[in-house]
Amino acid sequence: MVVLGTLGNNVTTVTLFKTENDSMNVYFLVPAHTIGPSLDNVKIKVLGNSNTYLPTPIYVQGVVYPTIHPFLDAALGVLRDPEVLNSIESLRRELVFKYSDTNDITVNSEVEVLYVNTDSRVNVIRTLIISPNFELGTQEGVSPVHNTPPPGGFLELQLDAKKGLSGGLLLSNNSIIGMISINSSTASQNCKEGSESCALTTNKNLAIKMFYLYPWISQVTGNFYRLTLNNPDKLRDILKYNNLETFRDDTIPVVLHLGGDYINNNMSSTFNSVILINIHRYLTRDLVYSDVDSADSNPVNTLLNTNTLFVDWFYSHPADTEIHIRSFTYTDRVTNNVVPIDLNNKNSNILDLFYRASNKASVELEFQAKIVNDDGSVTMSTKQKFTFLSSQTVDVINSRSYTRTTPEISRVFFLQQNSFNHLNRFGMDVDVQKLSFCIQFVRQPDGTFRRERTPGRCP
Repeated sequence: MVVLGTLGNNVTTVTLFKTENDSMNVYFLVPAHTIGPSLDNVKIKVLGNSNTYLPTPIYVQGVVYPTIHPFLDAALGVLRDPEVLNSIESLRRELVFKYSDTNDITVNSEVEVLYVNTDSRVNVIRTLIISPNFELGTQEGVSPVHNTPPPGGFLELQLDAKKGLSGGLLLSNNSIIGMISINSSTASQNCKEGSESCALTTNKNLAIKMFYLYPWISQVTGNFYRLTLNNPDKLRDILKYNNLETFRDDTIPVVLHLGGDYINNNMSSTFNSVILINIHRYLTRDLVYSDVDSADSNPVNTLLNTNTLFVDWFYSHPADTEIHIRSFTYTDRVTNNVVPIDLNNKNSNILDLFYRASNKASVELEFQAKIVNDDGSVTMSTKQKFTFLSSQTVDVINSRSYTRTTPEISRVFFLQQNSFNHLNRFGMDVDVQKLSFCIQFVRQPDGTFRRERTPGRCP
């Protein structure tokens, strides 16, 4: 179990937890779009959980780590004075993060939602999973083209939107399987108070799968523990915010990059697959991946373009040929197991590769070409398997070098990109909470970049 609180007097639910080997640090997890402008002085009201009720809330101060997870809308932080909670025996026992490392979630599975209601009390409600593999856009009949991981892999809940649910946890058998990120309701455009049309609302409650989020949580907390080693003096020193900025590289999510534009075809086709449209070879200064060289672009090494046999096979087909990814095999970075994924299974997702695969192991992808013949008939080619190796590489963007392993998304994406821009894509047909501030990176005369925070949505 974990301990819940809120962001100050806000109703956004905050999860406070400890990791198994770290006896000192207390971390917190919250949807990134709910974090206010004061990243180094976050006020949290601690309220307890379903087992432990605090008659008087405890207020603590936290610091948000300098890099969020823009694809999964998650922010992590650490408390400045963890002893405030560690000294309370009933809370310390409850703080251990109990996570379910499973992606085997089915439709109509019963789950519990643990959240803080508007009366500042920890509440538990039961609901069902409507979809274990929800992708924004696809369910609305749209097949968007992606060049980075899409807003997908959500758990959709049979639940009306209400205040406090954002940040709430999904529990199955007392283990955490997700965190609610999107909690919204949209009324009819012609809704007038008291009229029947006001009942025509669309509710969306979507939870980030902990199966995808946990590798980043483990990465950040593990690196931070090795820096502090249960020493309060080391914790106080690194939490001077200028010093915490030096921890930025350790908080950058390891997200694998397919290295091509693609359409996730899993829910709109007679057979499930990912359709690969092109192969990325360049990254522009405004952080757009492309297969075309331009004056403002830089060459990058990706998972796909470093295998010349595959590149030759891909371009050997006519332009109107559809190249489908039918399956893949990867090494899981959490369990270290070799995992085969058949995309013909409707519950499978290419996101397993992006968020779970090790960046230090090879990946095998199985392709099949859908060829349109001269007479209009369609032929499916023999399936072809290609192995893509991981290697150390350096991307040079804006005259700066960024070291990474080949499959990873370029580090410059996280260092210079306004990460919250990616969250705007969550919108589509869903009314998401507006951002309360904007983070932008401004180039300095010496060529470095300085982060600036301003109120309101980014331009």
